[in-house]
Amino acid sequence: MSDAGVRVWLPKEAYSREAVGACLRTPLRTWAERWFLRKDAALGDVRVEVAPIKAASTDSAVGVPAALDFLERGRRRILEAALDADLQSEAFSDGDRKLLELYSQRIARDLADELDALMKGQDESAARYIVSSAIALDGQEVLQLSLPDHALAPLVKSQMTKRRDDKLPLVRRSEALKRIKVTANGILGSTELSLEELQGVSVGDVLVLDRGLGEPVEIRLPGGRAALLRGKLCRSAGQISIQL
Repeated sequence: MSDAGVRVWLPKEAYSREAVGACLRTPLRTWAERWFLRKDAALGDVRVEVAPIKAASTDSAVGVPAALDFLERGRRRILEAALDADLQSEAFSDGDRKLLELYSQRIARDLADELDALMKGQDESAARYIVSSAIALDGQEVLQLSLPDHALAPLVKSQMTKRRDDKLPLVRRSEALKRIKVTANGILGSTELSLEELQGVSVGDVLVLDRGLGEPVEIRLPGGRAALLRGKLCRSAGQISIQL
């Protein structure tokens, strides 16, 4: 909840891979450096769904509000990254397998704790969306992460509202407008043609307008109906110009 007691809410489009990744970069880096040798942890593509968080299975490391599930071959990949060994060809006893399973659970639980600490104190109301993404170690997906939007929203919003160090100095509106380039249209005159006459017009034909040299003309912005400036038609160096 915010200080005003209003739940922070963002549209589902706000939970992009870049936005969510920026929020979770620090806990993922801390987790990877703690457990793995020369391995980087990163988020995959982010999905946003209107659904409750699934109940945790016995093969999950669950925190509140983060939910983590091992992906296919994710447990073995985590263990191989943590032990820096190839376990595929190893023969293990039942006791060894049990220890390895507990070890992988501890590693996943540690990430859940990191995420929970990041979102500590966030609104615990019902989620509108579930934000999901795969967590990969050096490009190999190992865990499926699911987070409720009410826990992520304040973090994503804080990323969006960070002050920039390179902010431009404030200037007067009149000064700022001077730098804006606009296209101006000079309304030299008009004439009336029938549809038959218009169809017969070709390159080189001369159309006689209702204004001559020295008569007033208007300068308008594109699409504008009111005159921005007024001037008069002149001839200079063999060209027609507008004198303001």
